[in-house]
Amino acid sequence: MLEDALQSPNKPSLEQFVAGLNPSYFSIVMATGIVAMASSLNGMPAFGLALTWLNLAVYAVLWTLTLWRLIAYPKKLLADVQDVRKSFGFFTTVAGTNVLGVEAIRVLHQPAFAFGLWCVGVGLWFLFTYAVFYFAMAHARKPDWKEALGGGWLLAVVACQSCAVLGSQVSKASEMLALASGFWFCSGSLLYIVIIAAIFFRLTLFDLDASQVAPPYWINMGAISITTLAGTRIISDAPKFPGTMGSLLPFFSGITFLFWAFATWWIPLLILLGLWKHAVTRLPLSYTPSLWAMVFPLGMYATCSKMMESTFHVHTFGQISSFMAYVAIAVWVVVALGLAKSVISR
Repeated sequence: MLEDALQSPNKPSLEQFVAGLNPSYFSIVMATGIVAMASSLNGMPAFGLALTWLNLAVYAVLWTLTLWRLIAYPKKLLADVQDVRKSFGFFTTVAGTNVLGVEAIRVLHQPAFAFGLWCVGVGLWFLFTYAVFYFAMAHARKPDWKEALGGGWLLAVVACQSCAVLGSQVSKASEMLALASGFWFCSGSLLYIVIIAAIFFRLTLFDLDASQVAPPYWINMGAISITTLAGTRIISDAPKFPGTMGSLLPFFSGITFLFWAFATWWIPLLILLGLWKHAVTRLPLSYTPSLWAMVFPLGMYATCSKMMESTFHVHTFGQISSFMAYVAIAVWVVVALGLAKSVISR
């Protein structure tokens, strides 16, 4: 990634940076976009609009670099797709695209632009879902699973649910698109259960070094938060289609609250693990690019809680959302300053 390259003894050329571009760098778009949404939903529309325009610029730059890499260094890009330790990072392109699409509707009020982004996001989802999992299953030489498995695997769930979230908002009166959103919601929900079981097994039954407690483990909470958000969107649309989605409304309502509750359960535990890492084992706290993987879950939890308020008509959800929105904004500012300081210092 950019900061990693800048921290090397010899300053790399732009070509070297592009050749080694980390696929998970679109997590910046995910984090900035969801913090913009949380801000707009909680009475800070000007800040949300500013972040949205910033996000558009970041998104354009990252795609420029990605396409450059695809054209100039296709073998390196393909090698990353085949490497299970890096390949799940490609799902950030899907989630980043769809989160930007939600911003286009909710902040910029550009539904046509949002629909175009959703089409791109769906295409990327099909490409990376089946490419990444195919190579993960069929690759002859696999790394040790305790090293390869981590919270980043749940980016596959985030990508799946992002298609459902944006799809439910561009569907209008299309029953087919509404069913497609239900498909992504259910598929992502089952995928979360499968992957989180493996991660829980890894965390609880095997030795865990403090250095391995990385920010991407916050995606344990972020993935189920976006699942909750997708559930609330489907619940709001279900009455439009009483013969199909409407008949499943009790199921969607129950499982959506279940997922919100489990997302809430994760937060104190993740904080305790962070305290163990930095306060008990005394590992220094410094900026790393992976910190963006912590910003997104915080913003997503604030956003999904706000939608839970409008879905279940319980004011407590809104109060939780307001508090978490300020937390997400504060963490975004700190991480963004860390990025700026890292770049400027080199």
